[in-house]
Amino acid sequence: MVLGPGHLLFIVTLPLTGTCDLRGTGQCGGKTQCTETPQGFGECTCPENTYGPPECLGDCDKFGETEQCKGNTVCTKTPQGYGSCTCPENTYGPPECLGDCDKFGETDQCKGNTVCTKTPQGYGLCTCPENTYGPPECLVMSIAEISTTTTTEHFLRNLLLIYGALVIPLLLLLPAAPPPSLTFTDSVISFVEDWIKYI
Repeated sequence: MVLGPGHLLFIVTLPLTGTCDLRGTGQCGGKTQCTETPQGFGECTCPENTYGPPECLGDCDKFGETEQCKGNTVCTKTPQGYGSCTCPENTYGPPECLGDCDKFGETDQCKGNTVCTKTPQGYGLCTCPENTYGPPECLVMSIAEISTTTTTEHFLRNLLLIYGALVIPLLLLLPAAPPPSLTFTDSVISFVEDWIKYI
């Protein structure tokens, strides 16, 4: 190039070491940005708190480890190939991951007939529904079973009361008897003592 008198030509050469030269993000693929390294050259890296260039979608990239994740979550590789901080198996509620479940009121994360219930601390526990007991089956007696059991107990209690009402006055009427005849008295006393315990 020929320049006229009084014109100076300055040629500036930019160092192109690294993957980019810090002129912006147009040189980087995906969502990566041109970042200056400690050595002074440019490198295409993911924005802060994202991993997996060039998409930069993940929460982490050290699979199976926890140092990039909060709380008790672990870096897990997703089917898409990037890392996501998730709770370890059979725990829910990131980042603490304390609970048995996180779908409150549902049963698909719980065993047997238990239901996911939110605790005062905010995480989910698999507990039996109201008026049922014994997780994970959470069984309850049917109305017929309860009715039969109650009727039988009332019958036995009434029978003991009647028998006791008949036997106790007889004890008061019995005269002092020689030792061999104490066998009947002992059996009656034993019965009354058992009857009192039952009531």
